[in-house]
Amino acid sequence: MWTAALAAALLFTAGGLAILYLDDTNSQNAANQLNAQNQALKSQNKQLQAQLLTTQTNLTATQGELATVRAELEHPTLTIWNVPQQINAVTTTLPAAPRTRSPTTCAPRRAGRCR
Repeated sequence: MWTAALAAALLFTAGGLAILYLDDTNSQNAANQLNAQNQALKSQNKQLQAQLLTTQTNLTATQGELATVRAELEHPTLTIWNVPQQINAVTTTLPAAPRTRSPTTCAPRRAGRCR
């Protein structure tokens, strides 16, 4: 009878050890999968950081260009009669075109008429 009890205790112990081994194996597999996912996420994070740095550099350059364009829009250089004119304020008026003859001036008279 004691041999049967010893055999049952050995069977019970072997079963417990098998369960512990399977549980440990499953835990190690899960840990390995999590480590692989973690490495993939770290790699993706590095790529996104590089992309972010490039985007920030482009943004800074674009903002500089935008500031230049805005300043140019506030004080545009216009070509008038092939001579550059600077407009410094909104109230600045442009000079009128020179007239070759006044509207009241008559051309050389012919038969007493004015054109």
